[in-house]
Amino acid sequence: MSLWNNIKGKIFDLSLDVHLPALEYVQGGTVQGEVSLKAAKISRRIRGIRLELLEEWWEGEESEKGRHQKREVTSRMDLAGEAVIYPDKGLNIPFSLHLPLNLAISSAHHHCYLRIQVLVPFAPDLTRMIELNIKPAPAITAVWEALSWHLGFASCGLTSTSRQQVFKFCSGPGTPADFRHIEDIEMIFENEKDGLRIHMKAKVNLLGNFDADNYFTLFIPYEEMFRKDGTAAHQCIGERIICRLLDSLKPVDQSLLTGREPRC
Repeated sequence: MSLWNNIKGKIFDLSLDVHLPALEYVQGGTVQGEVSLKAAKISRRIRGIRLELLEEWWEGEESEKGRHQKREVTSRMDLAGEAVIYPDKGLNIPFSLHLPLNLAISSAHHHCYLRIQVLVPFAPDLTRMIELNIKPAPAITAVWEALSWHLGFASCGLTSTSRQQVFKFCSGPGTPADFRHIEDIEMIFENEKDGLRIHMKAKVNLLGNFDADNYFTLFIPYEEMFRKDGTAAHQCIGERIICRLLDSLKPVDQSLLTGREPRC
């Protein structure tokens, strides 16, 4: 038997299947599934089975010459060690993987994959890659909804030159008069143990002559963001953002909240 046929037989005599109940998950959620490995005709020895969570994103500006994709292993776990796979008895391994709380949300710039590798002696590893669709955590979704319903700001894009995601919201016809001079708001979200931290930048048009950027941070505890029945308290979230926005647009010597969290 030729070397190629020998290698091909070692790989293709093993079949690898990955069973997932869904492909869509929220940040901080749990992926539960099962890996099935079978040998077709003869027994095969493996060195182990490994599961990895991969993040992939674009590094650099879109028009930048050196822009390139980067990939990083976020989580890794061994599902099995050395074993022999018999034709009449496959190997079925259930697994449970907790996703990081601040895993990047899926977009054209960011992708998330599950990679399962069967380590085969003296042959290329048998690999399966499955893309997951990562949705924002409930707290982030609640902020998006509050921005739309209470401030009339709609999502208008995602700015990303690295692993960090910057979400952009633009004013519209429903924006209150107090905020119509704000062209857009950029937000970076950090899910924390007890609440959501929001880093914001408001781009303000001053009398149509020049622009100014206002930077500020807001922390909202989960207990204020959600009612006891689990539904989002959009009005409270909206009021917290409005208070912080109003304060950030004042001169520093007139600010009542600088350095402190607003309480509406």
